[in-house]
Formats: sequence, structure tokens, C-alpha cells
Amino acid sequence: MAGLAMFDARRDDAATIAACVEERAYAIVTNLLDAEQLARVKAELDPFLHPSPPTLMPAMWAISDFTAENGGTQVVPGSHLWAYDRAPYEDEVVNAEMPAGSVLLYTGGVFHGGGRNRSNTVRTGMALQYSLGWLRQEENQYLANPPEVARHYPERLQRLIGYDYGAPYLGFYKGGDPHRVLEDGPLRQGHRTTPELEEAAAGVEWLRWGNVEPVPTPAREGAHARAVTFSPDT
Repeated sequence: MAGLAMFDARRDDAATIAACVEERAYAIVTNLLDAEQLARVKAELDPFLHPSPPTLMPAMWAISDFTAENGGTQVVPGSHLWAYDRAPYEDEVVNAEMPAGSVLLYTGGVFHGGGRNRSNTVRTGMALQYSLGWLRQEENQYLANPPEVARHYPERLQRLIGYDYGAPYLGFYKGGDPHRVLEDGPLRQGHRTTPELEEAAAGVEWLRWGNVEPVPTPAREGAHARAVTFSPDT
């Protein structure tokens, strides 16, 4: 996988974003001869060395046409699989050329950046950043979109910006679904999770973080205490 994809929204193409929350949204206007510089979103926000499983997915929407001449977003395909200290060569950088209404998707580990605008027109895009639901968002959406503002949004958008569980038992409000703060009427009885979340969590691949090894389990006799243990194989 190159770590990126382009879709033309005018053809009803779609990208599914599952178990994610929106990190931030902003407009980008590239004027003439703006400087170009490549960076990784992921490298700025989390401590995981490359390569690693993706934690972020930016989306760049073309409000106007994106071309190489007007500085269409530059990406380095495959760079999400590189070592953290590898820098791209010039011939590894490509421009995302796409008509207005298209969207460029790439993982946070991909080198990307705005190109130099050598045309006589302004290029305009809108960037949306998505992260895994259990990560802290880059922009604090609860301050940017407090309940008195967010309750006027569609429910799908409300949950996408964070008024939802991040995982079983993660992000609940007063014991239940945090979306309840946007709903009218008394709070319903909450359970800190849902059957759908539990089912999704059961299929998650477990990852080891760091180089900490478990201490050996002793071979001994005796009765085990009542305890909840977890195994990625069950």
C-alpha cells in the first residue's frame, strides 16, 4: 500500500472512516510562490517510531483544481513504511493533481506538504484530520464545539468530533453515552459501553508498546484469586 488514495466526490466515490474522531478542520489558500516543505503529521503528535500502524488519516479536499503548477499537495508514496530518519529525494515527491471536488487521503506517516504555486491563480483546499478514537485530538473539539454549539449538528458529525465512546469504557459521561449531553430529556441509565463496541473490540489486533517484557510466570500450586485477565488469543 502506498499509504494514500484519491477520490472524485463528483462520481459518488466514498472513503469509510471507522472508529475515528475528527481532529481538526481548516482551509488552506496557497498564494503565488508560497514556500514548500514536507513533513509528517504523525511525527509531530505521537511518540511511535516509523514504521508503525497508522494512527492518523488526513484528508485534503480540493476546493479549486490542484495541479503541479499551482502547488497541489505534495506527497511521497510509500514513506509511511520508511525509517523515521529517512528523508525523501526530489524524484520521490509527487504532486496530487486532482479536479475541484476531489479528496486526497493519506496516513499520518506519509511525507506531505503544500507545493510552490508557480501559476497566476490561487489554489484553495480544505484539510480535515482524523485520528483513532482513543487518541487525544489535535484540536480540542469540546472547546471548539461546546454542547450549545454541537447540539445543532447532525448526530453523525456530533459523534465524529468526539461526542461518542472512544472504545468500551472510554469517554463515557456520567456512566453512559457522552452523546446524551446533546439530547433533550433526562439522562438514561448508562453502561459505559455498548454491545456493538464490545463486538468491535473483540476483533482488534493487540500491539506491544515499547520493549518492556513480562516477568516470568512462576510454576506453583494454589488457588487463583478471582481476577479478570485478557488474552489476544481469546
